[in-house]
Amino acid sequence: MSYSARLRRLKELGLPGRAIADLLGVSESTVSRLLRDEGRAERFFRKEERQKVLLALEADPQGLLRRWLFARTKESLRRRYPWIPEDDLEALVLTWLRRRAPGLFS
Repeated sequence: MSYSARLRRLKELGLPGRAIADLLGVSESTVSRLLRDEGRAERFFRKEERQKVLLALEADPQGLLRRWLFARTKESLRRRYPWIPEDDLEALVLTWLRRRAPGLFS
């Protein structure tokens, strides 16, 4: 299966393009181009570390999505409320995510 097809399958599973982009360390527009252009995707995934990220995404897309959402939400709340202690911040993040994405964080 081509790399573009593998990325398309991840999108079909519900993984947002933004999550794929962040995990690969590229922009969303790069992910869009990789989805459309087989040759570009083949060249992009020549690097072994990018192949490892793709394999991890394919192995556990929901788990990676949970970790990605947790990290992004935590960073956002940390910037917004810098005075909240780390332990309290993690509890706040979990509470917030359980309300926003109950299927992922039950």
